[in-house]
Amino acid sequence: MRAMANLAIVSYPLLEPADRDWIESIRAQHDPQATMLPAHVTLVFPAQVRADDVGAEIAAVASVSTSISFVIRWARAIRGAFEAGGHVFLVPDGGFDEIAALHDALYGGAFSGSRRADIPFIPHITIAANRDFGLCERLARDLTPLDRLIRGRLQKIDLLEIAPGTVTSLQGFDLRQ
Repeated sequence: MRAMANLAIVSYPLLEPADRDWIESIRAQHDPQATMLPAHVTLVFPAQVRADDVGAEIAAVASVSTSISFVIRWARAIRGAFEAGGHVFLVPDGGFDEIAALHDALYGGAFSGSRRADIPFIPHITIAANRDFGLCERLARDLTPLDRLIRGRLQKIDLLEIAPGTVTSLQGFDLRQ
């Protein structure tokens, strides 16, 4: 059996190339994680779990979950839950409830003990993070309403191992079409 690892579950959304380029250009300027992994929706936040314990659980959830279309029209500044400052999220209107339901389903089993009920889950793509929340608020205001309508789809979820300075994809799981 493998040792405990810091694991997370994300989905790399399918986006129009121009929208992906726009998101990644903002992330390159404002998101310290931009070089570690591409734009993504975090479905399960990093937690100490055995990788052997979660593969079958994730596969079971994926096998009964359909792919999710979403639409993003606005950015929102969110205060950090654990650190000073905050983040700027692209938050979907359409698809919000479906992404939240997938998040809930993935927190069964091995990840259930790490779920933070005191922090509401907001489906999102992070585009910025800063210790100065005022900068996050200004960026969100400058971007909203977005000058584009971003349409995307979550078709696959990935189990990641998070280590200092590295993110490794351990396994991918297709959602039902």
